[in-house]
Amino acid sequence: MFNYGNNIPIINIKEWMAMTLKCKRKVFLLFTLVIITLLLTVSGAYFVSRLSNPPEARYFAVFQSNKNLFKPRVTADTVVNWEKIYACKDIEVLRNELASKDMIGLNSDELAAQYPPDAWKITFHGSNLLTMSEQSEELCSIHKDYRHLGIFQDRLAVYEGPLGYNEKIVRVESINILNLPEEMQIKLRQAMEYEKQAAPIAEKLRHEFEFKTEDALDAALENIDEHSLP
Repeated sequence: MFNYGNNIPIINIKEWMAMTLKCKRKVFLLFTLVIITLLLTVSGAYFVSRLSNPPEARYFAVFQSNKNLFKPRVTADTVVNWEKIYACKDIEVLRNELASKDMIGLNSDELAAQYPPDAWKITFHGSNLLTMSEQSEELCSIHKDYRHLGIFQDRLAVYEGPLGYNEKIVRVESINILNLPEEMQIKLRQAMEYEKQAAPIAEKLRHEFEFKTEDALDAALENIDEHSLP
């Protein structure tokens, strides 16, 4: 770059310009790296802040709060219908009365804290009428004496209650359903999935496999036994 002949430095312009340009590039790259690092730091902090407290959560909380304002609440004039829904879907009305003091001012969510949803169904009909339905796993006084036919481990079985309630087996007969006519096998399988059947089929199944008395049940079993293969 420099020629020191005669002690007079001679500058090579091209080399000097190249070195200057190289230095400028280094400074520019360093400056760019600092800016990128700063931007990444700020962006990361903002992203973490959004994750820890996203605006959607705040909006949802406000929405829920406003939504609760429009839910009906129990007042001193609210009439409460207390009822029991049995496993057979029958409903027994227990009593109708004005809301008690501990219920006044509560909405459905707040009532659910006292009356858990797995045991109760809470239904507001405006603010002046409330139905509290207790969910029972028992059959009503009428249907507990009903019997219906079904299947248990490929054998004909007698179940407690009406069709659609397969919770309790009264007894298992010695008749293997594979020894019954194919049409009856199909009907018995349909009876085990009674609630999935269309109304006309369900009505026929009730007529054929649901019984109100033991005498009617015994007569049906005797008839089925006659049609079974040895």
